[in-house]
Amino acid sequence: LTQKQLRAAVKRWGPYWRDRLGLRDWKVDVAYMGLKEADGSLAHVVPNFPDRSALVNVLGAETADQRAAWKGEDLECVLVHELLHVHLMSLGVSGGDYRKAAGVNKTVLAEQVINAIARCLVDRRRGRV
Repeated sequence: LTQKQLRAAVKRWGPYWRDRLGLRDWKVDVAYMGLKEADGSLAHVVPNFPDRSALVNVLGAETADQRAAWKGEDLECVLVHELLHVHLMSLGVSGGDYRKAAGVNKTVLAEQVINAIARCLVDRRRGRV
């Protein structure tokens, strides 16, 4: 994955998924981050609910280490995952305050659910379902 491929993919899939996920009235921008800012993730979203806007920070692909982090990952699923966070954060079931309760790491559980939903949606679009 090169930086050019990453930018092209975001440009191609961003508007499609924003529309499909009911975020067509949202302004969604993408910024690229380094490994240090990524803190172990490929992307994260920062929504601004009053303005109906969101910034999706995506790990870049400029360095060998960044490209290695993307190896085997599905960029389209990562983007869908982050857009799903916008909806779930508005419901309080994902994001900053959604941590541990009753000895269960709800953040991990929420990430697993979001991953599963994103994979199903992308597979459906690709005709795999």
